[in-house]
Amino acid sequence: MLIFLDTEFTGLDQRSPSLISIGLVTEDGGREFYAELPESDYLACCDPWVFKHILALLDGHHTLPPGELKMRLQNWISELGNVRIVTDSPECDFTFLRGILDPWPASVAPVPLRFDSYSLGSDYQAQLGEHKHAYFGPDRPPHHALHDAKALRQMWVMAKHLPAFQAWAARVGL
Repeated sequence: MLIFLDTEFTGLDQRSPSLISIGLVTEDGGREFYAELPESDYLACCDPWVFKHILALLDGHHTLPPGELKMRLQNWISELGNVRIVTDSPECDFTFLRGILDPWPASVAPVPLRFDSYSLGSDYQAQLGEHKHAYFGPDRPPHHALHDAKALRQMWVMAKHLPAFQAWAARVGL
């Protein structure tokens, strides 16, 4: 099973950014996980862009302390069987996921699958990007971890019907 992942964190240009929120959704769209960390874990180190674009989207209803987040996420993933993570930013998103899921579950592939609008080549970049961004709206803004994970999933679902997808999937071992 594939799980689409996105995270929000305190800043791209930071040496050691802190996690703010995490969102995951299964390939069929039927199961999702979303959590926010307490403000005390990150607020002091947010860069100005994060204050403006990410913190305003947090609802506070999904706040979990780190230990509880780890336990709930481990339980959620364990119910799914063997999974592989798909993200458009493995160097950030997957790194945060590895930090939460320590020790790493045997049911989760140790290497994520990178998928973004560039994955199928330049001929499909605009089409994939437009399809991903079509997911967003007033009630589903970008830069929210769960909405971004769902938008990535939507782009994937559309991409599976493109001729270049099968060749790409074979190259990445799907």
